[in-house]
Amino acid sequence: MDSKSLQLRELAIENALLQRRNARLQETNVGLNRRIEELEGMLRLSNEVGDSRVRVARQARDIWIQERDDRIAELELENEKLTSRLGLNSAQMWTSTGGGMGDLIIEEQDFKGKFIRIYNKGDEPFSVGNWVVRSTAGGLETKVKFKPGSEIAPGVHLTIWSSNANIEYEPSENFVFKYKIWPHDRCIRTELLNSAGEVFAWRECVFNQNLNAVKEELKEEEKQ
Repeated sequence: MDSKSLQLRELAIENALLQRRNARLQETNVGLNRRIEELEGMLRLSNEVGDSRVRVARQARDIWIQERDDRIAELELENEKLTSRLGLNSAQMWTSTGGGMGDLIIEEQDFKGKFIRIYNKGDEPFSVGNWVVRSTAGGLETKVKFKPGSEIAPGVHLTIWSSNANIEYEPSENFVFKYKIWPHDRCIRTELLNSAGEVFAWRECVFNQNLNAVKEELKEEEKQ
């Protein structure tokens, strides 16, 4: 077996291992999110229980959140390693498409789950009170809801960050919702739903790099 064929075989094995690791981490993430929601429910009942139980629930919640964030960071590191081995930058590995019905569009969604950006391309403020941004990937779903009376000013690029992105909240341009982390996988779909639950705008990102592309690159290298 020549070196090129061996390299392709190694890449195929590594890619398969990464996909299995990705699936396991996503399954774990579902369980962690479920546990966090249960702990949040306990905290909402804080007026009905003693202070010691509330303190214990809050500490447990924080531990589960940290474990979830660590798992996500592990997945991102493995994806970066594979990207490096393929010799491509991340943008070359994704295809992004989107659409909508008006001046408010989903301009961008980060394929690592760090943020979603909404753009008001119109000339008037756009009311988004009780509207929802919903993102799904790898069997996970995260939703955030705008407060009643919320507006996006004309020409504004509003970025909604994951809570683990370490970005400060700025009412006009940067939103951060507590304990909300955008999911990410090989296919990510984000939708903007109006107050009636109808899809007003959407964007989908698909991981499109495969071994065929790697083979083409190796052929090009052999020609040089």
